[in-house]
Amino acid sequence: MKTAWTVLALALALLIAAPLLAQPDHETGDFVLTAPKGATYTLIVPKSYDRKKGATLLFWLHGAGDNHANAARGLKSRNFKPDWIVAIPDARANGSWQMDEEARVMDVLDQVQQAYTVRRTFIGGFSRGGFFTFGFGLSHTDRFAGYLCVGGGLPNPALARKEDADKFAVAIVHGEADGTVPFDNATRTRDAFRKAGWKKKLFFRSVPGLGHRIDQAAVQAALDWLDENAEVLQTPKDYYEYGMKLFNGGKPARAYWALSEIKEEESGREKFWKTVVSTLKKIEKAAEKDGKKVKRAIDADRNSRWLPDWRVYFQKFEGVPFCAEVKAAFDKRVTTQNEAADELWGRAEAARDIDDVKGAIKACLAIREDCYVADGESVGRAKAMLAAYRKDKAVAKKHRRLLKGTEEWE
Repeated sequence: MKTAWTVLALALALLIAAPLLAQPDHETGDFVLTAPKGATYTLIVPKSYDRKKGATLLFWLHGAGDNHANAARGLKSRNFKPDWIVAIPDARANGSWQMDEEARVMDVLDQVQQAYTVRRTFIGGFSRGGFFTFGFGLSHTDRFAGYLCVGGGLPNPALARKEDADKFAVAIVHGEADGTVPFDNATRTRDAFRKAGWKKKLFFRSVPGLGHRIDQAAVQAALDWLDENAEVLQTPKDYYEYGMKLFNGGKPARAYWALSEIKEEESGREKFWKTVVSTLKKIEKAAEKDGKKVKRAIDADRNSRWLPDWRVYFQKFEGVPFCAEVKAAFDKRVTTQNEAADELWGRAEAARDIDDVKGAIKACLAIREDCYVADGESVGRAKAMLAAYRKDKAVAKKHRRLLKGTEEWE
């Protein structure tokens, strides 16, 4: 009887948790999901979705103070592009996007693209989400076919690069009476893209009398324009050509994703399929060869020289199988250094409590020098202690050599 109740309880737990699990790629409907790195998001999959045909994905970023659920209700009520998949991640910082959320946002994108057949992806957002659309999205131009900024703007005009001119579509919509994000943001954004060389793939729509709101007709027009003017990947040949373009452009991880989308049964000629498999194996071998070097350096942990190598490697090969093994070594090292930072912070506290200022500063500096990948609470406390000592004029004068340059750690 006890076993039966255990099974029933487990079944109920799984049933309750079901909406938070990644859905199989044939599921349609609305889901609230959690990505591996903790980001919550709403996923809307239309009933018309067909795994073999695939669909366009709209990756939407809500405005400041908003959330994924409310933004999802707004988009659904307007019925924009009902045959598209829509993913809406939640911002961590009180609804206001920050650049340190990049990894969490990318994690959501990866999960959706792995679960569903996505032919192309557009990124868009409103207000703060519009700024983050460019700030985050233009750092990953290989992931998006088009950009839609509504009531936002470019955080930095330099993000519109001449080497990217007309490679992807950019749509801008803004109310002329916007009192929250002034209309000038839209015109400056438009002019920055024009100056960088955008001629054909630039859409601009101003809405007279509109405040800081989403105008349905203008946004629908922008989405329709993106639909017609952005690159689309449909056939195995499309994916192959795109994958080889990425591969030859020094982006093996994205090339691996594109080539992995090609299925043997859909590839047609045997020779073509063999070429696809051969290229995938080349990328896997390169990831393993480079990864073993980085992993040895991480395991040795003699100094911080391996850290930039790890960053370059992860950016280059994230998603290629062997990268997971290297990441496991990195995560283990972070855990170890978090523990070391905790121990050093204990020394810093003890030194401070007996007015040994020099000892406390040295313990904090040891955290900075020896625990360079630690991300725990102790790191933040060490930074705060050093900042407090810098503000104390007597301490700052007496220990200026020790404190010199510590502000750069902030």
